[in-house]
Amino acid sequence: MTGSRSPRTCAAGKPPGWSQCSDVLWYQVRKDALVRLVIVRDPSGIEPDDFFVTTDLSATGAQTATRYAGRWPIECCFKEVKQHAGLHTAVWCCYLASWDGKPTWRVRPWYTRKATPSFLDALAALRRDLWHQRITGMSSSAPLPGKILGPLLDTLAEAA
Repeated sequence: MTGSRSPRTCAAGKPPGWSQCSDVLWYQVRKDALVRLVIVRDPSGIEPDDFFVTTDLSATGAQTATRYAGRWPIECCFKEVKQHAGLHTAVWCCYLASWDGKPTWRVRPWYTRKATPSFLDALAALRRDLWHQRITGMSSSAPLPGKILGPLLDTLAEAA
């Protein structure tokens, strides 16, 4: 994501001089199915090669590059928010201040041996605490039953 180059230069504007689509087995990522590898090369050699990967084996090289181009501004926004706005540091500081060493994330079937939280886990834990304060602060003197409050907080914490 550095520099002024983005996938949009491959998907829109001037057509690339050379592109290649190949269906490959990327064993470390997906052992049981093929993925489509799209390579876009500038014949003048000015721009570096671009490599795109998709699980959609029916997509053309141009379609794959266009999809990446549509996603590019979102990824740049995430990067800038995390690194420049201080949100990343603030979330981790709040999380670490309240974390007691127990897992705060939900165990997923595809990731059963997870040992440390990700940024999204920390953000969800922070959201859960904020929602808990908001809901219990607005409730009557009788606390909400755990069967209601727990799932409600879990759902709200993971909502983006």
